[in-house]
Amino acid sequence: VIGIAIYLSKTNIARKWTEAAKVNRIAAQIEVDGSQPHELTRTKSLSYSAMNLKAMALVASMAQKVEVDLLNFTDEKGRSLLKAVEYLTPYAKKEKTWTYPQISEGGWQQTVDQNVLPLFSMISSIYGRPVFEDKELMQQKLEALDRLKYPPLLYE
Repeated sequence: VIGIAIYLSKTNIARKWTEAAKVNRIAAQIEVDGSQPHELTRTKSLSYSAMNLKAMALVASMAQKVEVDLLNFTDEKGRSLLKAVEYLTPYAKKEKTWTYPQISEGGWQQTVDQNVLPLFSMISSIYGRPVFEDKELMQQKLEALDRLKYPPLLYE
């Protein structure tokens, strides 16, 4: 709905839906610690956590076009998109072992490489600053189309 509303220049409709995402998506699906409990119960919990966060990041990207800042939004309890990034960061760095179900070829480590690191690069591009300190690792995992849609930030 948001993308179509923006395309049709119906910014009031797009703004209404992006504002609603604060409560209906971010506050409803992300906990204070940044976990996504609905996704953690799945058999591919890390994949679904990354996929859900990617969907929210895409909404945040569209929200910027109608002057709604979802990336910096934090609800009264402290739930936010950036908290979800922080929650996944120790797994992306492989400092912690993913203990939730991840029934996939290559396990959770491959999911980090194929899903989480490219997601962090995409969010960094949308946010305008890095959300993960290993910029080279984050960028090398990007597919060509994602490089065009969300160009990696230029770092000093």
